Amino acid sequence: MNSVGSQEQRSKKIVAKQMPSQRSGASPPMRSEPPSESRATSKKRRAQSKISKPPIRSRGGIVRVGSLQDFSLRRKFNPDDFGELRKISPRTVSRTENANEEGLKAEISSPTQSEQLQGKDSNHPPEISVQNGVPMQKLARKSNISVCVRKRPMNQQELRQNEVDITDVFPTEHSILINEPRVKVDLTKYTECHEFVFDYVYSERSTNEQIYEDTTHPLVNVIFEKGHATCFAYGQTGTGKTYTMLGCSAKQPGIYVLAGRDIYKMMIRPEFRNLSVYVSFFEIYGGKLYDLLNGRRKLCPREDARGKVVITGLQERKCDQLENLTNLIEYGNNIRSTGQTGANIDSSRSHAVLRISLKTDQQKLHGRFSFIDLAGSERGADTIQQDRRTRLEGAEINKSLLALKECIRALDQDHVHLPFRGSKLTQVLKESFMGNSRTVMIANISPSSKCCEHTLNTLRYADRVKELKKDKDSPGVRKNAYMPHLPNQPSTKSRDESKRIKPSTDEEPGRIISPRSQEEERVQSEMIATHSHLVEELIKEEETISKSHKKHIDLTLKLAKEDMELLKRFDKLECSVDEYVNQLDDILTRKLDSIIDLKDKVSVFRGTLNAEERLSQDFSEFKKQSCNKM
Repeated sequence: MNSVGSQEQRSKKIVAKQMPSQRSGASPPMRSEPPSESRATSKKRRAQSKISKPPIRSRGGIVRVGSLQDFSLRRKFNPDDFGELRKISPRTVSRTENANEEGLKAEISSPTQSEQLQGKDSNHPPEISVQNGVPMQKLARKSNISVCVRKRPMNQQELRQNEVDITDVFPTEHSILINEPRVKVDLTKYTECHEFVFDYVYSERSTNEQIYEDTTHPLVNVIFEKGHATCFAYGQTGTGKTYTMLGCSAKQPGIYVLAGRDIYKMMIRPEFRNLSVYVSFFEIYGGKLYDLLNGRRKLCPREDARGKVVITGLQERKCDQLENLTNLIEYGNNIRSTGQTGANIDSSRSHAVLRISLKTDQQKLHGRFSFIDLAGSERGADTIQQDRRTRLEGAEINKSLLALKECIRALDQDHVHLPFRGSKLTQVLKESFMGNSRTVMIANISPSSKCCEHTLNTLRYADRVKELKKDKDSPGVRKNAYMPHLPNQPSTKSRDESKRIKPSTDEEPGRIISPRSQEEERVQSEMIATHSHLVEELIKEEETISKSHKKHIDLTLKLAKEDMELLKRFDKLECSVDEYVNQLDDILTRKLDSIIDLKDKVSVFRGTLNAEERLSQDFSEFKKQSCNKM
C-alpha cells in the first residue's frame, strides 16, 4: 500500500507541474525521440536525403539536378512538331570515374559551394557561372581573347513560314542551349539539346551599347597603353554582324561609333593631347585588298625588313572629331562589296576592316584598334550548289575564317609561331596577334530552326576559338566550352531510352547513322574537300593568268612601238631589206611566244573551271538522289 500511495503522489506532482505550462499557452510536450545517432551516420543520412530530392525547376526552363560535382542543367523541350527529347549535352562539372560515393556525398553537403551556386550567400551574386568549380570571371581574366554570342530576333519571313525558335539564352549563367530537331533511322522525330558556355551571352533584347560596354569598352584603354585591340563580328549571312558593328541610326549606333566616342573622350586628357586619330577603311574581297576611302583602289600588303606588314597605297584620313569619323565609316560602307544570297538580299561578301590609329606628333604609331565586319560564313555544301561567283566567294571566305581561327587560338595559347600567312585577312592583321594585343569575338546567330546547322557551326567555331588554357592551380579545368566534348561525362539517358538506342561511335553522342548514311556522308565530305582544293587552284591560277595578261599587254605595246620605228626606218631607206626582215621576224616571234604562253595558261585555267563546274553539278545531282532515297 505504501508503494501504491507513493506512486499516486508522484503522478499527482507530475500533473501539477504540467498544469501551469498548459494554462500559459505553451505547446504540448514533444514526442520522445529515438537515441541520438552518430555524427557520421547523421551526415550520411542528410546526404542521402539530398540525393533523393526531386529536380528543382529554375526559371527559363532550366532544371537543376544533383550536386555541385554532378551539377547539370536540363531543359524540358517538348514541341508538338518533334518527339521525345534526348538530352545529350548536360552542363556538368567534370568528375573522375573513380570518385567514390562517400566523397561525392561529402561534396554535395558543402555549404559554401552550394550557397554560392544557388545565390544564398549575400557576399556573392545570385548567379555565378562555374566551370569545374572555377568561376567564369577568373578564367576570362587570364585570356587574351573574349568571346560572346548574340542572338538576333526572329524576322518577319521566318514568322510567316512558321519557323520555331530553337535557342534558349541564359545570360546570368553565360550559357546558350540549341535544341536541334533530328530524325532517327526509323523516322522517329526527336530533339538534341546542345549547350555552350562563353564569356558573355546576349538575348535578342540586348542592345549594341550593352554589348559594347561589356566586351569592347575595356579594350579602349589598351590602345592608349601602346597596344593593339581587335574586335570582329562572325556569323552566318543575315545574323546581324553589320548591324552590331555599324548600327542602324544615330540613336542606335554600332560598336564603330561607340568606340570612337570613348576614344575621343580619352583624347581630352592632358597626357594624350599629343596624339591624333587617323582612320583607314579597306575590304578584303576574293583574296584582294581594296581601299574603301579611295574609290576601291587595289592595295598590296607587303612585309618590310623588320617583318612588319605594310599595306602600300592605303589612305589614312585624320579625324579631329567623332562626326568626321562617322561620315568616313558611312562613305566606305556604301561602296563595300555586297551580293544576294539565300539568307540575305544585301549580304556583305567581303571582310571590312576599319582601323582607328593613334599617332604622335612625329607620326609614330602609338596604338591601334581594328574593327572587322567579317563576311557571312557558309557551309561548303551550300556554296557548292550556287553559281560560280558565289562558290569562289564562299571558298575564299571560309579559307580566311579558318586561318583567322588558328591565329587567335595560337595567340590565346601563347604559341611562338603564329600562322598569319594563311590568308590575306590574317596577314594584314598580323600586328593584332603580336605583343600587347587583346581580341574580342562577337558571334552572331539566328534563332530559326531552318538555320540550326549554321548556328551550331558558328557556336562550334566560337567554341574552338575560346579554347581555355588550363589553370595550374586547377588541374581539372576543362579546355572546351562545348558540353558534349567533356571527358568522363556521366550518361544521363533514361533506362527505357538506353534500351532503344544503341551506343554510337560518331562524334555526336547517341546519333544513329545507317551504313548508307555513313557512305553518303563520306562521299559528300570527299566532294567538298575536292571542291575546296579546286577553288584554291582557281584562285592561284586566276592570279597567275592576270599577271601574265598584264605582262602580255606591256610587251605588245613595247613591240608595237618597235614595229612603228622599224617601218619608219624602212620607208626612209635607213635600213636594208635583210635587216628589216630579220627585225620584223624577231618582233613577230616574241609576239607569238607571248601569245602561246598566255594561251597555255588560259587553257589550264579553263580546264580547272570546267572541273569545278562538273564537280558542282555532280554534287547537286548527288544531293537530289540522297533526298529521293529518303
